[in-house]
Amino acid sequence: AGGGSGPNPEGRGLRRETGALEAELRAGLAEVRGLLQRCREGRTEPLEAQLLLCRLRQALLLQAVARAPTSAFAACSLGLAAYDGEGWPPPDATMGRRVAELAVRCREEPDSCEPGRFSTAVEHMLAELCDLPAPSRIWLLTRIGEPTAVAGVAAACAAGSESGAMLVQLCLEEGFRRQGLGQALYEVVEEWAVAAGFQSLRLALPPGKPAAFWLCE
Repeated sequence: AGGGSGPNPEGRGLRRETGALEAELRAGLAEVRGLLQRCREGRTEPLEAQLLLCRLRQALLLQAVARAPTSAFAACSLGLAAYDGEGWPPPDATMGRRVAELAVRCREEPDSCEPGRFSTAVEHMLAELCDLPAPSRIWLLTRIGEPTAVAGVAAACAAGSESGAMLVQLCLEEGFRRQGLGQALYEVVEEWAVAAGFQSLRLALPPGKPAAFWLCE
């Protein structure tokens, strides 16, 4: 319908909002690095561990928006369901809603949503998470929650990121399979990881039965 070719104020507002969220969460990532180090040394207090989990969830959701605004929409909606359903403290629930609302707007106006530099910081954080000793890593992965892990994995795979592949492997091996979870994660792997060229993920699944069945048994 009508309209000129002037600058798009809605797009500028969306970029500003994405930038503000990025800045907020980037500040939180400094905290995450310290907490991961304490976790590595086995010195994490329960309250610190809770904070670490909240920051990880927030970062994964925002990464989904920043790296793959259109395809990450469904994953972010799943992530929002996790914020609403898991009894998080109010500030976290608010952050979850903001990220998910931003995902909706990015989907409606993909040209207005610039991929942020923030995702590089998240990449480093995921690599550190993959390096944690197994007990700490399993504890964190199983508590990040499947919907949020799916959002992060979707974004990382869509961007062709190696730590995305590692995160998929870790989730499959160390948390979700044992808890009877994984169907949604497998669907994400099918749709994005394989398309992004991570054939090795498919090869890692045992032959002879559908991978979704294997994940959920």
